[in-house]
Parts: sequence; structure tokens; C-alpha cells
Amino acid sequence: MTSTDETQLDPRRVQELKIRVGEHLEGSLVGRGIRVALVCSRFNAPSRTRLLEGALDVLRDGRVDRSDIAVGWVPGAF
Repeated sequence: MTSTDETQLDPRRVQELKIRVGEHLEGSLVGRGIRVALVCSRFNAPSRTRLLEGALDVLRDGRVDRSDIAVGWVPGAF
């Protein structure tokens, strides 16, 4: 999917929505200086491992330092 006028957020609509919530969070593609914890279940480990690898790739691309990433493994599916 490419970026078009149909996929862009309308700034006026965003402002209208901001006044309806207590806190508005907005993402950034730069991850320097943030700390991240990822929690993975041991249930169905092969698919969880692939999901973890994808998340770690995105964090690397966002320049999150590896020392700021923690991974926890838990039993179960929830």
C-alpha cells in the first residue's frame, strides 16, 4: 500500500479527536532513548519466535539500543 490522500490522517480530524480523550499518544519512528520490554509465551513457540524476530527487526530499524530491550518468556497463551 502506498501513501495517498485516502490513507493520510486529516489534521483537522485528529484535532477533533484529541479533545475527546484524556491523553493523546503519537508514535515516532526514532527509538533512541526508549526502553522496551517484550513478553512472549512459550505456547506455540515457533510462531512466537517469528513474531519476536519481527519485533526485534523493527526495533533495530528504529535504532533502539539492544541494551534497552528486555525479553521475557512466560508459560501459557495469555
